[in-house]
Amino acid sequence: MKYKRLPKTELEKLEKEFINFLAVNSITADDWKEKQATNDESIELLIDDFSDMIYHRVMHKINFIDHRSVSELKVFNTNEEKIILYGLRINDNSYDLTDGNDLEKIFNGNIPNGLEVYRMEKQYSKERELEIFEMLERGCCVVDKKLYTFLEKIHRNA
Repeated sequence: MKYKRLPKTELEKLEKEFINFLAVNSITADDWKEKQATNDESIELLIDDFSDMIYHRVMHKINFIDHRSVSELKVFNTNEEKIILYGLRINDNSYDLTDGNDLEKIFNGNIPNGLEVYRMEKQYSKERELEIFEMLERGCCVVDKKLYTFLEKIHRNA
């Protein structure tokens, strides 16, 4: 399995897509019922394959993710060729970069002393979608382009 199995609640929400997935794999409704009745081991493999397909499709659509701590914010552009990171590090204890209000202050031009903006990039060491998935599993969150563009602008002007 490449990603992880979808939870039962998610599988239930994706019932129509799962039925289409079974059809593409030449499994009829009767075949599926028979597999369930006999507790066929291939059920588990089919659910795993379906889960991988869904996660891959979702990860493929993600363009920006971030990771935040009190003193550091990292925003990743997960483009097709490489990951580009803009980071913001702050040494001012009166700011908390996990707090939306403090980030809004910085957005509005209230730039604290000791603010460091940096940029890094790297090639993917594995498949793009798998790296994004692993980053999300480690605490990153999907974000829009606004924060990335803001940090890119600060970095250019620094």
